[in-house]
Amino acid sequence: MPSTIPPTAPTPVSAPAPPLAPDFPVTPLPCHELSATEVIIQFDSHLDGGLSAEDVAQRAQTFGWNELPEKAGQPAWLRFCLQFHDPLLYILLIAGAVKAALGSWTN
Repeated sequence: MPSTIPPTAPTPVSAPAPPLAPDFPVTPLPCHELSATEVIIQFDSHLDGGLSAEDVAQRAQTFGWNELPEKAGQPAWLRFCLQFHDPLLYILLIAGAVKAALGSWTN
């Protein structure tokens, strides 16, 4: 007896999801494992002159500039004080204060 598959309603076809970055295809390898030619092809650049000014402006607007946020530095007085941040120094200062409080100025 032949088996028949019951007819089903056709499933609606949805449009494919747009890529995350339309100009940059996702590669299975990290960029540092690719050859220079493959990276140039992947990022749609040119070996002779690199990116055009329009490409740079468009990519900077889309992805932002390639820079790290600047971390605020410590003031000079704090760096100086941190040079003396040592438990042994604290023990010696306490021992000197106790000796001075007892009035023993000689060894």
